Amino acid sequence: MDPVRSESAHQDTPIGQSTLVIRLTGGGLAMETIRSEGGRPAAFHETLNLKLDGSETTSTGNAGVAVIAKAHWDGNRLFVETLRNVQDSTVTTLYVHSLSANGREMTVDKTLTVQHGYQGVSASSSNTGHGKDIFVRVAAPDVQPQLDLQALSEPLRNLTPAEHDVVDKAIKLIGQKKHIQALQDLTGLTASNPMNSGLRVLRAYVLLELGNVTGALGDARNAEDSGAHSPYKCWFLAQVAYLAGDQPLCRREIKHLAGNTEYQAQVEKLAQDLKTQAK
Repeated sequence: MDPVRSESAHQDTPIGQSTLVIRLTGGGLAMETIRSEGGRPAAFHETLNLKLDGSETTSTGNAGVAVIAKAHWDGNRLFVETLRNVQDSTVTTLYVHSLSANGREMTVDKTLTVQHGYQGVSASSSNTGHGKDIFVRVAAPDVQPQLDLQALSEPLRNLTPAEHDVVDKAIKLIGQKKHIQALQDLTGLTASNPMNSGLRVLRAYVLLELGNVTGALGDARNAEDSGAHSPYKCWFLAQVAYLAGDQPLCRREIKHLAGNTEYQAQVEKLAQDLKTQAK
């Protein structure tokens, strides 16, 4: 979170460092929040498991409190609503997440409402508070996996015409840096075609662009394990493994590419980068 532009850093009990990690899961999203408060590091830490169809889920939130949550898309904005009990009062939140045009920043518009007279909402006597926070993506290392649509053409050929239309739309959204919308489309396709390695690579690429390296690694692994062997899938996984800090996996994929002339120069550089990282 950018403390200069975020209102949470300037409230009565200011929030210090805050990290928001959004991971793709089989049924939706996992949203992990870690933040410091009052000089205490990791004073707040919780992970909410969300579906994207507006249905309710229950997660164990910070301090073991049960949190009822639901999420849905409205255009390119992600709406997340929560309900929990705090000191015998019902607290509800509505967070609206939206990305900047270049996909590097996420704005979170927040509304918090406390029922039954709870007095912990800023200095106002109102039971409803509003705020806005800005989150900035962590800078990526030099390794930047690239999409090779020609290399993905074979597995994508197995899709239906209607599914091809969705893929074409997602690729266009990727080109426009609208990665959240592309992720939404690719997630639906992957759910119905879980063994299609082309879709897995596409979604892994989008997850990387959104800063979700862990989710990207999972999809890249699935892509490599699905369908016929492909040097591109191997090379893609090697790069994602490097970004995720999985050195053994990266080394394994580099070995698999031994003798491949197409990626020889890039593989040699990655191997050198891996040696430097290990020091």
